[in-house]
Amino acid sequence: MKITNPIFLFCCFLLTACSKQSNDDSKTPDNCVISKLSQQGDTTALSTNYSFNAQGLPTRIKAVSYEINFSYNNSQVIQTEGSHTTTYTIGTDSLAQYAIIKDGINVDSTVFLYNSEKYLVKSIHYFNSVKKDSIGYVIENGNVKSMTYYNEYGYVNYFRNFTYHSNLETKHWMYTKINGDYGYFYYPWLGKPNKNLLKSSSQYSDLEDYTYQFDQNGKIEKIQVTIFGTPNISYSINVGHTCR
Repeated sequence: MKITNPIFLFCCFLLTACSKQSNDDSKTPDNCVISKLSQQGDTTALSTNYSFNAQGLPTRIKAVSYEINFSYNNSQVIQTEGSHTTTYTIGTDSLAQYAIIKDGINVDSTVFLYNSEKYLVKSIHYFNSVKKDSIGYVIENGNVKSMTYYNEYGYVNYFRNFTYHSNLETKHWMYTKINGDYGYFYYPWLGKPNKNLLKSSSQYSDLEDYTYQFDQNGKIEKIQVTIFGTPNISYSINVGHTCR
């Protein structure tokens, strides 16, 4: 799994289709998707754009230093980034059963497991048919409470705990699943999204806090991120929308 700049933690997927670029405050979240994230004054590497097709499925994630494209073919979703290709095989429940990852001559695979409520609870990564590592997710009240990475021997390599704003429910799958093959972008074929907006992310004394600013119609227009440490670091992410 690639983990990149923290800005990816705030990516979203909405089920609505859009055809017009707009930040019109008169548009509600029901008619819009989030199509751009950027930090104040940033016009290059940390400015990320998201494109969707008429069915509301992601087709491209684009920044200066990379570009990820998606295509859809019957029961497959194909994700490409340079020479790196991931092919998801989708089951009858519209969820990915497994993925084949090719990067040059290297071929990996990942198997996805879900609970009865269709939340992703485990992914198992194989290299040349040999188990390499896995990720486990604990779901509580409709949200990912924790995420744990295990090595091939079953020992914990890394973990992360999460809390949520109980009074702020996600609208149309916004700022959701804490996983993804690239950063933290949520893919709709990898299970149900979180119910609430993320409040904090932590590991031991490492703590990150998230607050949100909304426009008059309920669209998120800014996210404030605070990373606690010596010293504390705080920055904001501006949110752009595409509305139909």
